[in-house]
Amino acid sequence: KNFKCSEDLVPMVKDFKAVVLFADISGFTALTETLTRDCDDGAEAVSHALNDFFGKLIIIIQRHGGDVVKFAGDAMLAIWKTEDTEGLASKEQLGELTYIAARCSLAIQEELKDYRTVMDKTLGLKISVGA
Repeated sequence: KNFKCSEDLVPMVKDFKAVVLFADISGFTALTETLTRDCDDGAEAVSHALNDFFGKLIIIIQRHGGDVVKFAGDAMLAIWKTEDTEGLASKEQLGELTYIAARCSLAIQEELKDYRTVMDKTLGLKISVGA
């Protein structure tokens, strides 16, 4: 179907059960201020630093079976979706996925701790997991 105007587009909502991991980069504001103040190509350097960090983060999440679903500034959201199509995921399945997401968050903290960027600035992460 060809859509002629925005009235033809209707938002779609789909309910599902999942475990959610939220990660927020700490130290990014200080990095941004330093790079934009001290570098001629500060905006490009900020973009490169953020993309490099998120790239490493995405690889770890995918390695643990998660899907990155949203980026917002220096934060991101990943999910581990249940396989239940009826929305009746068992507590055991959510428990298993929560365990996997928690192990993923520990791997992220271990692999990206004291992450050094340009100008020797350190980035950290605040991570939360929920089901």
